[in-house]
Parts: sequence; C-alpha cells; structure tokens
Amino acid sequence: VDSFMCACPAGYTGPTCGTNIDDCSPNPCLNGGTCTDGVDSFMCACPAGYTGPTCGTNVDDCAPNPCLNGGTCTDGVDSFTCACAGGYTGPTCSTAPSRRSCLEILNAGESTGSGTYMIDVDAGGPLAPISVYCDMVTDGGGYTYHALTGTGVSTTRRTEANSCQALGMDMVVLRSEAQYNALIAEYPVQTYFRTVPGLYGTVRANYTSCAMNSESNSACSTDWRAIDGGFWWLRNGRYSEPNGDYTVDCWLGTDGQFPHQRFNDGNCGYATGTSYICSTNDKGRGLPVTSGLAAHYSARRTLSVVRDGSDVVSAWNDLSGNGRHLSVSGSAPVYASGLINGRPALNFDGAARRMVSPAFPIASEVTVFAVVQWRTPETWGAIAHHGSRDNDWSMEQSGFDPSTVTHFQSQNDNTGNELTLTSGGNYVLAGRIAGTARTFSASDLSGTTSATGSGVSITPGSKVLYVGSSEISEDSRAYIGELVYFTRALSDAERDQVIAYLQSQWGL
Repeated sequence: VDSFMCACPAGYTGPTCGTNIDDCSPNPCLNGGTCTDGVDSFMCACPAGYTGPTCGTNVDDCAPNPCLNGGTCTDGVDSFTCACAGGYTGPTCSTAPSRRSCLEILNAGESTGSGTYMIDVDAGGPLAPISVYCDMVTDGGGYTYHALTGTGVSTTRRTEANSCQALGMDMVVLRSEAQYNALIAEYPVQTYFRTVPGLYGTVRANYTSCAMNSESNSACSTDWRAIDGGFWWLRNGRYSEPNGDYTVDCWLGTDGQFPHQRFNDGNCGYATGTSYICSTNDKGRGLPVTSGLAAHYSARRTLSVVRDGSDVVSAWNDLSGNGRHLSVSGSAPVYASGLINGRPALNFDGAARRMVSPAFPIASEVTVFAVVQWRTPETWGAIAHHGSRDNDWSMEQSGFDPSTVTHFQSQNDNTGNELTLTSGGNYVLAGRIAGTARTFSASDLSGTTSATGSGVSITPGSKVLYVGSSEISEDSRAYIGELVYFTRALSDAERDQVIAYLQSQWGL
C-alpha cells in the first residue's frame, strides 16, 4: 500500500533500477588487465602477452615456433627464447655457424665435448652449413668428420671427383695412430673403409720393407702422399703389402682388414664404394708454406721424437724431408705430453740440454718460428741458433736483462728486436732477417706483439743448427714444441699464414 517494488533487469539495481551495477568492482581482469564496465557485463583490455575474457591466458609465443634451424622455443610473457642447435645463433637461430671446422670451434673455446656440431666450411660462401661429428679428444681434439652413407660417388683413384669435394671437404686423411683407432671405433670399417682414405702413391714399387707413415724417413714417406699434401699415418710396422702391383694415384684396398693396418695395391682394382668419411683435414695437416723450408721439428708428430721408455730424447727427426735430424749434444731433453697448452713438447729446462743438426747451409735471409713456453734461463739462453750464436742468427731469451726479455738477433745485434714476455707463457715466436732488416713477434691468445730493428747481415756458409742451448752451453731452459726454419725471408702474408697455422695447432 502506498508503495511499489521494481524487479530490475540484469545489470541494474536500485529502487527504480536506475543504477548500473559496476561489474568491474572488484576487478575481474587478471595480470594487470584494464576493466571496462558494461550492462551486466565487462570487457578486459589485456596487457601484451595475455588473452582471454579475464586476461588469464598467457599467449603462446612459441606457436608457431619462431626458432629456426632446429632451435627449441621457451615461452615467456609477450616473449620467447630460443635454444639454438648445431652452432646457429641469434634471437631466432637464424645466424649460420661461422666456424669452418671443429678445430676452429675448439680453438675459439666453444667446444662442449665430442659430438655433433654445425660448421660453415666456406664461412658465409655459397655452401650451406653442414652437420659434422667433432672429435674433441683425440690428439688434443679438433678432428672434423662428415659421413656419407650410401650417397657418395664411388672412386678408384685420387684424380676422380668424390662427393666430399662438393661439400667443401675431401676424403679424410689419417694423421696419427690415435686418430685411426678413434675413427674406426666411431665408424664401421666394413661400411666406410673399403679403401684406405686420402692416400695415394707416386711411384710403382715394393713397399713391404718400410713403415707406412710420413715420418718413417723411407721410401714409404717419400713415394706416398696425402691428398692434401699433409702428414699421414697408416702403420708403424711392415707387412707383405703394398708389394709392387700398384698403379700410381690409385687407392689401396683394405680387404676388410683395415683394423689391422693391412691393405693391398692390386692395380687400381679397389673402389671406395658409396659410403666414406669426409673431413676438412685441417687438424695436423702441415705447414701452409713450404718453399724454402730448411728444417721442421714438431713434438706433435710423436713418431719424429725418438725417446726411450723414460721419455729421454735421443733424436728429433726433421719433417721437412731434408734429413736435418737433431741429435743430443750435451744433456738430453725430456719429452712430455702436456707441456705447452696440453700438447707435447721437449723439456730443455736443465743444464746443457742441447740438440744439434749436421752442418747445412745458412742463408743471408731467414725466417724462423718457434712454439715455446717461456722459462727463466740463468743468463742469455738460445732457443735456437744456426752457426755462431754471436756471429749468425739466434733466437734467445734472457734471465737477467731483464728476466723476461726475448730477442732475435743477427751478428749479436739485438737493438730494437727485444720483446718482454710473461714467465710461463706459451707463445708462437717469429723472427725474420732480410738483409739488414729484422722483425720479431710473439703471438698468444691475447694477440701479437712485435718489434723491428736493423743490424748487420749474417754470413752464409755450412753450419750447425743448435736447439735448446748454445754452442757454449747458454741454456734457454725453454719448453719447445715446434721449430720451423726457412732459408728465405717470407713475405708478411706468408709469415702470417704460418703463425696462424701454428696458433691453430697449438691452441694459441
């Protein structure tokens, strides 16, 4: 009586239904959404990354997957992150690998152990990146392998194009016994090694009396070649093959017995088949410059270091092919497997630890490289010198003037050619004499320092090369891993190629 009552429609309230109910109070919009009231309704304006009536759903930024080249996507809020595979980089894994081989990956500090990686063999060229297996352990690591399984062109000789070449690679070359053992453990012999990979002969002859490797200093080492011109290894002992029925340039057959280092020549009757192993072959290949090479000694080539059961060295064989092998004159150095950056070297840290060559010609222009760990000698100590330490060229380090100075001199004049190094540091040293002009540099992981100077010319003649200590027992006490000696002045480009090669091989 004297009253009324309104039944309000949905969304309104009040005595006469004049009030719109605030559906935004409390705010139904989640995750920071902004609510706009309606009539018995609301609408949420969602922040970036959310969706749904109340902004409760995180937008899946991984659908579709924005990560390219096999990358794995992890969703965020209005964001995503890609875990890239196989060496690709960038926000969406679109940047192709920049490393050209497993050795480059290793030396760049990017190795995560042996396994599958992506490389770009022509560094941004027309060839697509390729998946490879990296052996990051054997011989210090850095071997690159790509298996062709039933897809390769079968060949019988090196002059025929094989399918590795289209990938910017070539057939794998065996550098050492350790590599050989690791390789056949990874890849079945019967499938991938119907022929000996990457090796060919240049002379038809009987080779049953010599070891088949490039360091045997025999007809085997001179008449056989790796396809890339580098070091090679097949076996240390002798066997009844190859016995002479051989056609130059052809592959050796394995007769299914490759695990025992047995193979046959057989007049070019062996084919690779369609399955074989490709490689960049940059690990352990050899020097990029060989013209004018007078002598080359490397502790990485373990067969070239003659030593007893206690690793006391009696000879260090010349790898240049010139036969300028070093023998002990004084006390013997000691071989050790991990002296320079985890790689083998000869320890000359002792009194009169010295090796010498037979006399051979010294030229007026020379270029000398040495991979060393700087140790502290007592006075001036010769890492190496040819002829007289005072009258010809000498690469030396000092224990007193000051204690970390190294120089490269001719005619006992080191003016301008001194470098201050770090005790215990590992370096690639490079000295060059061209007439009266001398340059000297030291390269390590931090870069290259160099010095230039002038001095009188060295006098040509037939003289002895001394390594580790001078002819008057001025001891370097250095660890020496490799010594490369050219009897000519290399160009800047050639010198830099050799330095880069030595840095890559020694991880410097």
